[in-house]
Amino acid sequence: MHSPDGINNHLRWADLPAEIRLMILEQVEVRNKGHDLSDWARVSREWQAFFEPQIFQHLKLQYPGSDIENLSLFVHGYRRGLIKRISLHVRTEEYDNKDKFDELETQDTINANNKLFSRAIKTLFASLSTWCNESPNSGIELRLSASSPSDSGHPWKYRAETSQHDRSRVHSLNSKRRLLGNLLGISSGALKLARVPIIRRFSVNQHCYRSLSRALLAKILPSLCRLKTISYEPWHAITRNEQFPRDEAMITLLDLAGELVTIRSVHIWEAQSPLNGNKRFIRFCNDRLVSSSVNASYRLRCFTLCHAVDARNFFRCALRDAPDNPLGPSDGSRTWPGLRYLALTTNVGDLISSQSSLEQLILQASWAALRMPLLRMMEIWAPGAGEGFVFRYHLWKESPLVTLIATWQLEVSKKALESWKKVAAGSTEHELICNVKLARSGTTTSDSPYALCNRLGLSPQLREWK
Repeated sequence: MHSPDGINNHLRWADLPAEIRLMILEQVEVRNKGHDLSDWARVSREWQAFFEPQIFQHLKLQYPGSDIENLSLFVHGYRRGLIKRISLHVRTEEYDNKDKFDELETQDTINANNKLFSRAIKTLFASLSTWCNESPNSGIELRLSASSPSDSGHPWKYRAETSQHDRSRVHSLNSKRRLLGNLLGISSGALKLARVPIIRRFSVNQHCYRSLSRALLAKILPSLCRLKTISYEPWHAITRNEQFPRDEAMITLLDLAGELVTIRSVHIWEAQSPLNGNKRFIRFCNDRLVSSSVNASYRLRCFTLCHAVDARNFFRCALRDAPDNPLGPSDGSRTWPGLRYLALTTNVGDLISSQSSLEQLILQASWAALRMPLLRMMEIWAPGAGEGFVFRYHLWKESPLVTLIATWQLEVSKKALESWKKVAAGSTEHELICNVKLARSGTTTSDSPYALCNRLGLSPQLREWK
């Protein structure tokens, strides 16, 4: 800026109106999205106050390394109140992904990975146990993951490019097993974890193949003494026999969710991939897993369970707890006194082939809903490549609505509709509205079985969408 008399006067930052300064800071943030903002925070105290909430809201820690050891050194005082999420990624042992990608982990490798992960968790929990937050509505999400640096070079990810000579090895069971890896367990039965009151949400997502064993979950979850929400996304095993310990881990998680009084929400998504070659998510029924799911749901406010348990088996088990007349009153042990949101999945093939299966599912869901006095939304969905189904009961501003969306023509029977009218009558004086929609072909042209997921009201809760 030049004055009329030719003297060069620089406009100082402090002279700018607060609104202009804020606009400039926001532009700096937008233009540097995804990059390190720490240099900008050093410009001045005002810039520090603006950028530090973004810098510290999500801490990403790696192990092995010094990240956990330095956590309390760099994050203290008011900065701890800025943190919303801590992600810990553990790098497991490397392997030969060129010549031995189809050889299973040795017991020595399994033990080494378990020891590494146990040490990481123990060290992190010891550090976080000293953190405190008096606000009952605040808290931090803890997200755990683990993978080998060698996984990124596993030939399964480049299977379309492999020669015919290598194809049989790349697609072999052992090749897939090696990439999926073993469940992460504890290094010894004596593993003791410090109690951590600051964590409100515990998350293991599906962006890495590794999942946790029942023994490790049994150590971690009780140590998070003010935990409210669990989000767990384990991968389905390659073979049926190998699925058993994965089911046991989910059973342990669900049993603990039913016992730990602080937990209010549980979200489980059993992930499947081309490793399994199963686009319709056809899964064998584990009666103990079904029973644990139902028992846990009685204590929860929000429960989503995708692919691990079929909705029909869930309701069938729940109805065994009901009196002879499912429409009549029941005692407290047979109701869901606090459940507000419920999302389940079922097999789309059975619904397409049998109208009676569809009607029975909708009826069973209504009988269960009659024992959910606070229910706000129930969704049952069936994914498939090029096909799909969604059922939703939604109480929106005291107006009850039933919506069915499918890739084929369907209709709701009078009996099923009358049963859902009774559900609505228990919550509102407004009359139930029923909408049946045929999904447009454009929503199902994708090979992804999740083509209809954007139609789901509970989609943000179903898994950690990316």
